[in-house]
Formats: sequence, structure tokens, C-alpha cells
Amino acid sequence: LYFSQFSQTAIGHAAVGPDVQEYDAWARRILAGELLWDRLHIHGPLYPYLLAGLYAVTRMDVALVRLLQLGLDVVSLLLVGAAVRRLVSRRAALAAGVLWAVYLPLIYYSGELISEGLAVFLVAAALALWAAADGTRHRRPCRAGLLYALTGLGLGLATITHPLNLFFGLAVVVLAPWMRDDDTGVQKAGTVTLALFLGLALPVAAVAWRNAAVSGEFVLIQARDGLNFYLGNHPDADGTCNLRPGPEYDALVDWPAALGIEGEEAARAFYYSQALAFAREQPLAWA
Repeated sequence: LYFSQFSQTAIGHAAVGPDVQEYDAWARRILAGELLWDRLHIHGPLYPYLLAGLYAVTRMDVALVRLLQLGLDVVSLLLVGAAVRRLVSRRAALAAGVLWAVYLPLIYYSGELISEGLAVFLVAAALALWAAADGTRHRRPCRAGLLYALTGLGLGLATITHPLNLFFGLAVVVLAPWMRDDDTGVQKAGTVTLALFLGLALPVAAVAWRNAAVSGEFVLIQARDGLNFYLGNHPDADGTCNLRPGPEYDALVDWPAALGIEGEEAARAFYYSQALAFAREQPLAWA
């Protein structure tokens, strides 16, 4: 229903919006032959490759790309439903599916040319793999080990889609081996932790290596993480996206350079220092 209504508008057939245009331009460069990025980007790298593939399949039909991404969201729902049914109950799976189906922001983001839909799919796939591993750990431990590693890989791919998934991924690595219905020995828990961590670390390390190759600096996933942290942690932050692209935003981006601070690593440290100074000097306002 959402797609049928949105596709009747002009905006449903165009790549509109700052983040959308960034992803669109990156995907077009991939299709033009730039298979690996040659500069630091302000977004995680995985979604542009999916978008380039969808562009190739649909012959640049933006509306059809939106439809395919909404289809991917339905697959995500089915993966979560299957996982919750295996881990909890059929009733819990039905409740999860109903909540998913009526959560309108997820439908909106899944139909947009941005990374959230892909990130949700990868986390859903990781949950389904975890449920499968949990069900075979006694009967087929070797297969379970592989599934745990693939679970970590799904979380790693979600991280290079949107880096905030790194916090969730690391929490899974640390806590998941102990969240089981039997007595887990330290050795078994360590094996599961190692499998999860290696799966998570592989794609992240690959992206960090490429970023270092093109910039000469250590940038884990994407540029401007310091700026993003400052945007949510400064005296004028109000919990909303209150600073849109424009002259004021450009001035904030250029702030370190205006003070003679050069390089992504130095700029990151500068923004973090400003944000932490605010938290330290005005703890109640920051909280």
C-alpha cells in the first residue's frame, strides 16, 4: 500500500535528499567502474554496493529499487519471525510480526535509498543464524560453530552498513555465549565468543584497511564520526536533527580546518574533545 501510493508521486521516482544523493552518487561510481572507493566517505560502504546492484538489475528504475528494498524488509520480518518462533514460541513470533508490520518508520526507511533497510536485514539474518546455531549446538557442534561465525559475519556486515551496529555486535559477542538455557562452560563460551568475534571483525577490518590505504589514517568505517558525536552532544543539541545541510552545517564541518587542524584523525579528536568538554562542564544539561 505504501509503495502504491508513494510511486504515484514524482519524488518516488527520484533520489532526493542529502544522504540519498550521497549513496546514489557512490552507487553510480561503482557502476562506472570504481569498484573500490578512493577517498574517505561519510557513510558505511556496504549499502552503495547493494544500490549499485539494484540499479543494474532495474536499469536505474528508482521506484523499482524502492519496491525491491521493501521486499527485502518482508524477508527480514520472516527471518525474525522464524528465529523468535524457534527461540521463544509461535505466539511470540506472531506478536513480533504484527509489531513489525505496523511500525511505519521501518516501512518508510526500507523504501528509501539509505542504508537502514539493509542493516535491519543483516541483523535479522544474524538473529536467524543464531537461532539455528542454538538449535544444533548439542547434536552438531561443528555446524553450530560455523553458524556462530556466520552470525558474527552478519553483525559485521551490518556494522559496515551503519557503524552504530558495532555496539550491538560487540554486546552480542560478549553476552550471547552466556544467554543459553543450559550450563555453559567457560571453554565452550570462549569458543562461541571467538567464532562470533572473528565473523564480526573480518568485514570491519577489511573496510578499515581500505580506509587507511586511501587516507593514510586509521578510520574504522566512515569519516566524520567525531562530528556526528558532537552533533548529538553539544549545548544546542535537542535530540532532533536540528542542523540541516546548508551554510551553518558547512561551517561546522570546516571548523577544525579554520583552526588549522588538518586530517580526519585530528578532526575526530577535536570534535570529541569539544563534546566531552560540554559533558564535563555542564553534566546536567548534557544528560
